[in-house]
Order: sequence, then C-alpha cells, then structure tokens
Amino acid sequence: MRGGKLGEKRYFERQKGEGNIAEMIHNTFKIGRKKYFDGKEFPKLSKDGFTGAREQQLRLF
Repeated sequence: MRGGKLGEKRYFERQKGEGNIAEMIHNTFKIGRKKYFDGKEFPKLSKDGFTGAREQQLRLF
C-alpha cells in the first residue's frame, strides 16, 4: 500500500520502498556494505571481452 492507496500508477514511485520494512532493508544493506566492503577497491568494469556477436550470445543457452 502506498499512502493508503492500493495501487501506484507512477512507475518509478512503485520501485521505491517506504515504511518500516523498507527502512530495515536499507539499514541491513548499509551495515553489510560497511562490514564487508569498507575500504575495498573493486576493479573497473570492462566490456572489452564482449564483441556483441550473435554466436557469442547464443552459446549461453
């Protein structure tokens, strides 16, 4: 429920959490990020290995 309404027609508003449960989930992720990823650097993402060839994609299935 969104502010007492059964449905929310605005797409991006439906994707946002609100209320106690959403706040608990947000806090859980915040604690986990701090506990496991604080001060760590991640490699830059690269798409160099992807050619976009159709055969390459079809091999996944």
